[in-house]
Amino acid sequence: MRRRVYRTAFVVLIIAAVHPARADEVVKTPAFTTVAELSSGFHSLYAQNFLEAREKFDSWESLHPG
Repeated sequence: MRRRVYRTAFVVLIIAAVHPARADEVVKTPAFTTVAELSSGFHSLYAQNFLEAREKFDSWESLHPG
């Protein structure tokens, strides 16, 4: 019984390793594109310059209301 479980697990792992993964579509949305103003704002957040980051995000939001 134990050999059967090991053999099944081995076959499943081999199939998973050999089978090529399906390529995902490249999504073109604002969340997956590089916007310099937003990247700068996130960098300011990382550097803990919260007021500067808020100004950058507010500025970008006023220019892109959608």
